[in-house]
Amino acid sequence: DDGHVIDLVKDQLPELQLSEEDRQKNLELLEEAKKVSDRFLQRRGRRSTCSLTESPT
Repeated sequence: DDGHVIDLVKDQLPELQLSEEDRQKNLELLEEAKKVSDRFLQRRGRRSTCSLTESPT
């Protein structure tokens, strides 16, 4: 059990050690992924263009 807890802590460390630049890149990648998934959803007709412009998220 102790080993499992330590593993969880280790898993969180890399994120905390990210530099500002790395975090910015991560955010940009997330935004890109969101845009792509939005486009994908729109193409499948799950979202109307109206709701897309109304809510950017």
